[in-house]
Amino acid sequence: MTKRTQPPITDTQAPLNIFILGVDIGTSGVRGCIVEVNKQVLSNQILAETVHVECSVSMPHPTQSHQTNASSQSPKVWEKAFEKLFSQLAESEHFKQVQHIVADATSSSVLLVDSKGTPLTDALMYNDQQAQKHAQTIQQYVDIGGYKTAATGASSTLAKVLFLTESVKRTQLHTNSVVICHQLDWFNFWLTGLLGITDENNALKLGYDSVSEQWPNWVEACLTQKSAGLPISLPNVVKPGSRIAELSICFANHWGLSTNVSVHAGTTDSIAGFLASGANQSGDAVTSLGSTLALKLVSEKPIFNSAFGIYSHRLGQNWLVGGASNSGGAVLLHYFDLDELKQRLTDLNQPENQPLWQNKSNPNYYPLIKTGERFPIADAAFKSRIPALSQRPKHSEKQALLIAIMQGLANIEQMGYERLEELEASPVKRLFSVGGGTQNTVWQQLRKAYIPVEFVEPDSLNAAFGVTRLVSLFYQPISSKDDSFNR
Repeated sequence: MTKRTQPPITDTQAPLNIFILGVDIGTSGVRGCIVEVNKQVLSNQILAETVHVECSVSMPHPTQSHQTNASSQSPKVWEKAFEKLFSQLAESEHFKQVQHIVADATSSSVLLVDSKGTPLTDALMYNDQQAQKHAQTIQQYVDIGGYKTAATGASSTLAKVLFLTESVKRTQLHTNSVVICHQLDWFNFWLTGLLGITDENNALKLGYDSVSEQWPNWVEACLTQKSAGLPISLPNVVKPGSRIAELSICFANHWGLSTNVSVHAGTTDSIAGFLASGANQSGDAVTSLGSTLALKLVSEKPIFNSAFGIYSHRLGQNWLVGGASNSGGAVLLHYFDLDELKQRLTDLNQPENQPLWQNKSNPNYYPLIKTGERFPIADAAFKSRIPALSQRPKHSEKQALLIAIMQGLANIEQMGYERLEELEASPVKRLFSVGGGTQNTVWQQLRKAYIPVEFVEPDSLNAAFGVTRLVSLFYQPISSKDDSFNR
């Protein structure tokens, strides 16, 4: 899987091949990918990437309650999935060649464990919204200090941690140490036996300040005050891609791997997807159309705007600025079942029907399933704007509705990038597309009338492949004098 042109290699530029295992930990399953990277030693430039192995293991969805907005999962579910995945990977001839392991996982999925890694709680998943009152407490700190942070809202990691500390206190568990453990941290603990280390990207929604590269005093004060005596502390934060440890001897022996295999700090699933696309320059943007429409842009400066749900991750020497709308592919599936949608899109792609949708149309179309929008418009009372259907809609009515929804999605995408630019992000130069929407050729063509930039085919849609680029692009070996935990 190589989309880069390989320049000639001279005798003084002997290539170094390294094997990296990337693991993508999602909500419905775990995916693994062994990649061979051919690097030029002098410039550290990637010359070629070859995917040798791809494996996937499904796992049960989190337990959810719409009444309480709960979404939780036992880490035992993850561990079983990891075991199955590694069993599949071990069947490959390339498995024992692996020298580096790096993973991504769902952002703001977190649990509390003791000093030995024994779970004190189940994990609250990325979409858990139970911590409403805790989010209000956090917002009070933010408002008083005027802080810029991604740790606001009930789905933030910090709000969930405050919620979980109450759960631990209610159960009256006695422990000498309470450790905050993201989903990705749990995987790295499974590999190395080390706790209390997390990456800069996952730490963002726990309140980490990625600009000053430290935990703000207000986050520590909030955690100390609300944990009411529990022996809990914030994790050490390292840069994504940095080496954090070697495999534990027990793990390496069990799977027949070398104890010299390096485990690296990873990232969130959405950033891994971003990296898979090949976007890496200032002005590169990635639009993901899944259930929701999410935008990410490589910018030379960070932006934090809680009113619009915008925050920034450090990415190498640049920043990854993003926002997500409440609109997206879920709106299409609300009005059309999948088979009908595919057939109607096929019909619209016929030459005689293309003039119906190829040009920009009503700029007021804004498709939503329910009231409320967060980005690029921030308004809890904002309502959907699309044509209404009669009780027994004709074929032409439903066709017009489908076109209106896709034009609305294109409107929102255009407005989103304009919003980021208004807030002084780097202007969009190249646009990549990922997610299920890449299969919607009508939407893909329609967008080009709204956003006049270069559209680029992504290198890959595989987040497990994308996360390996943290090692091949951003990791720099450190000297024995360096303390990687404080990088």
